[in-house]
Amino acid sequence: MNKNIIFGLLGVLFTFSCMAQEGNWIPLLDKELTYWDLFIGVPHHSITGLEDLPKGDGKKGTPLGLNNDPLNVFSTKDIDDETILHMSGEILSGLTSKEEYENYHLKLEFKWGEKKWDPRLNAKRDNGVLYHCNGSDGAFWNAWIQSQEFQIQEVDIGDNYGLAGAVNTIKSVKTNDGFCIYDPEGISTKLGTAIQGEKLYRCIRKENHENPMLNGILLNWCALMENLTTS
Repeated sequence: MNKNIIFGLLGVLFTFSCMAQEGNWIPLLDKELTYWDLFIGVPHHSITGLEDLPKGDGKKGTPLGLNNDPLNVFSTKDIDDETILHMSGEILSGLTSKEEYENYHLKLEFKWGEKKWDPRLNAKRDNGVLYHCNGSDGAFWNAWIQSQEFQIQEVDIGDNYGLAGAVNTIKSVKTNDGFCIYDPEGISTKLGTAIQGEKLYRCIRKENHENPMLNGILLNWCALMENLTTS
């Protein structure tokens, strides 16, 4: 099973690093994005500058594909001697680690941008850290691989989703509206897009720690996940 890290991205600034089992933090960003592959999804029909390429509704259609980023959805800049990743969010896309990691901590900080694009002009700003990735690019919305998602969305940071058929067992309790919310004393429940049930694709985080200016996340998959399956 692959454990690549992938980011599904919509208009943010990121800085992030990984700490291996030995306890040393390893920066994962450089100016050339040496440690990453890009997968660019389906351009929305409202996008200009890609007149010779097929377009769609942002999800359905033909993705631009691997390391084909004509609009520079992904770029880097140096701020205070630190490399920062900028994602425009113009096309649903993923940034996938070339290496595989296990027994690690992933630390990152991010800040939302202001620009929004179709088809999410009136939606919350949305992003995600996808991990335990398996299979081929584009399995979900023609942009992302089968994986577990650590949700990074306005007011929903920390929710869990199983994308493209990924399943996870999470201790949780049911809310009044039928969703599951994480509870370490709750019942182990299988959740993910492959589970039948209207609201079983998601586990809601227990608390909201979002800062409107800058956010830091420490993701330890060993602590968050149990009995993971990908079918």
